[in-house]
Amino acid sequence: MTHYIGISSDVTERVRYAEEIERHANYDTLTGLPNRNLLNDRLAQALVKSDRSKRPVGVLYVDLDHLKRINDSLGHATGDQVISALGARLAAAVRTGDTVARVGGDEFVIVLADLKRDDDAALVAAKLMNGIGTPLKIDSHDFVLSASLGIALYPKDGADAATLLRNADAALYRAKEQGRDCFRFFAPEMNERVVQFLALENDLRRALDMNEFRLQYQPIVRLATQEVVGVEALIRWRRADGSVVSPVNFIPVAEESGLIVPIGRWVLETAMQQAGRWNRNGRAPLFVSINLSARQFRDPRLVETVRDALKGAKVDPSLIKFEITESTVMQNLESTERSLKALKKLGVQLAVDDFGTGYSSLGYLKRFPLDTLKIDRSFVKDLPGDRDDLAISRAVIDLGRGLDLDVVAEGVETRAQADILAANGCEFAQGYLFGRPSDPGDLDALARPKRPQRRRAARRKR
Repeated sequence: MTHYIGISSDVTERVRYAEEIERHANYDTLTGLPNRNLLNDRLAQALVKSDRSKRPVGVLYVDLDHLKRINDSLGHATGDQVISALGARLAAAVRTGDTVARVGGDEFVIVLADLKRDDDAALVAAKLMNGIGTPLKIDSHDFVLSASLGIALYPKDGADAATLLRNADAALYRAKEQGRDCFRFFAPEMNERVVQFLALENDLRRALDMNEFRLQYQPIVRLATQEVVGVEALIRWRRADGSVVSPVNFIPVAEESGLIVPIGRWVLETAMQQAGRWNRNGRAPLFVSINLSARQFRDPRLVETVRDALKGAKVDPSLIKFEITESTVMQNLESTERSLKALKKLGVQLAVDDFGTGYSSLGYLKRFPLDTLKIDRSFVKDLPGDRDDLAISRAVIDLGRGLDLDVVAEGVETRAQADILAANGCEFAQGYLFGRPSDPGDLDALARPKRPQRRRAARRKR
């Protein structure tokens, strides 16, 4: 044999392409962490190993709290940087053999393999939350993040990967429901709550389509004269079968599911149309207060929705008052200021609801274009006997007067409460003492012009 003849080819690009395909199939492009596909494979392997070692496996579902605020105020590019930083913090807080996967948006799943005991999952969760809460700086912005965690354990909480993930998600929902920035273990009753939540969400969608909602209105009076000067619109839900669902039960579901935005749009359109009818047919002004939820207030189309509703109802904007809770007002000061000023340009009035129950900073009262403070009912219910509540009510009344803001006391149910509030300078009030929420027809008399007393006397004389 005198020599060899060989043929060669460079397969570098082919190998690189195959690796790229594999990476896209199994890893998240933003964080570089495993995606849902690789998570399922890793979790299946962990369960097989657990069957041999008889050691539990922990599945942690992690959801970053309030990412939407960052996206809305600073843009999605900044939000992506926050997600990437969160993924890095989660990966750094677990062992090398554990898996941290990004399964969507701001949601991550962590697989803790080969735990010595169930309680170890809680130790890891606490460590994760401490790491997440470390101050983060991106560009010129400083963040203090928080997250909600749900924990399910194998084999205690599920015999397969799909069940474990579903139950960890149920535990995550409980953590969110109980205030966020915490972790909760799965318990069997959580599945029942999730099922109820989903059923109520579906019923809410159907109720919106089938026009099952209605509005009732509660009078707001001027304490000095007992004259009704306005009403607050309150949503009610009566199902087709006649059963009534309390707002306490369905509003949180609407908030969580995002249905509060279309429901809130229906509320403001309906309330404005009613305000237009009342003020065209009777004495003016009779203003209508409309509650804006936190999610609705952050809706980028809110100002456009309000403008269209005002135009469609042909109502004087000054007769519409939007109520926003104090906690909502304080969530993002820059964004809140922009939204409130944009609403104010439309000519509507703005009120802070539940005043005194949220943040202690009062600087926003000077900064925002507000018209009204509403004293929360929790400070009214024990008047006049509770000295602390009386002191708080006086302080709010004096504050409102000093800033040229109207003050409305909520939840007034007794004459003694009304008298002590009036004696301390509170000008307006609402509550069962003056009227319960009623259908529009029951309040039509409020919008009818009053005839002069002298003419009524003459008619009786004849």
